[in-house]
Amino acid sequence: MRVTNSILTFPLCLPITEKLTRSNYALWQVQILPAVRGAQLEGFLDGTEVAPPKIIKEKGADGKDVAKPNPEYARWLAQDQQVLAYLLSSLTRDVLSQVALHKSASEVWGALEKIHSSHSRARAVNTRIALATTQKGNMSIIEYTTKMKSLADDLACAGKPIGEDELVRYILAGLDQEYNPVLTVVLAQPDDTSFADLLSQLLSFEQCLAMFTGGSQSSVNVANRGRGSGGRGTGRSGRAPQRGRGGGGGGGRNQGGYNNNTPRFNNSNNGGSSKRPRCQVCFKVGHTATELGMATGTRNPKPDGFLLH
Repeated sequence: MRVTNSILTFPLCLPITEKLTRSNYALWQVQILPAVRGAQLEGFLDGTEVAPPKIIKEKGADGKDVAKPNPEYARWLAQDQQVLAYLLSSLTRDVLSQVALHKSASEVWGALEKIHSSHSRARAVNTRIALATTQKGNMSIIEYTTKMKSLADDLACAGKPIGEDELVRYILAGLDQEYNPVLTVVLAQPDDTSFADLLSQLLSFEQCLAMFTGGSQSSVNVANRGRGSGGRGTGRSGRAPQRGRGGGGGGGRNQGGYNNNTPRFNNSNNGGSSKRPRCQVCFKVGHTATELGMATGTRNPKPDGFLLH
């Protein structure tokens, strides 16, 4: 009767907002247990509420034993099925298919614990590796610390929580060299630094870096890389004028313009006649100014606007 009264007082009708999947067992469990404990029905989960005999024997009018259904078993079964229905309604389809053959609440609860334990071990290993290998890189401090805290929460959900001091060590290990001053200060402190204190120090240092560099820390990294490549570019551009004098817009022999006060013209557009000479007087291809002078009887032929020396 104790359990019956508790069901009437604390019915299992609280909604479950986070249904059980393969990766949120801890979140699901913290929703289930308070409701079941509030109804004083936890014994149906852990198996301590043992089912009474289904059939009992009583003495009949003639003094013989007569088998009859046990009313206590009927009440136990009703309570157990109520808890079972509450559990099944909180499972996703994938998880439900793995426990569909179980008939009691304790069987389903035990099966879910086994499924979770096998998944949680692999998840805990992978999450701890991610904590040890994650680097800040181009993330901001908020993004980086939020990601690390999320990984720590995943470990806790997998049943392998880490201490706050261990989380702080993981965060410090993934920082860039620019944050070495913060690392020095934290390691010099006699007491362990909390996550909140470390976050405050890192945010303050990030703001100082942004103030001195005129941007965020990620912008500082990009700017540093840009200055390095810019220096190399200056060296190349410093050599460019030398190439220009030999063959570019500075008056090279193979480009348009003058060199040593002698007009020379680009033959590159003459389609295969680049090896034939061009006259400096009439600008025709096939003879030179000297040959023109010999043909015309002029010693120094010169066009208007040009002075040949």
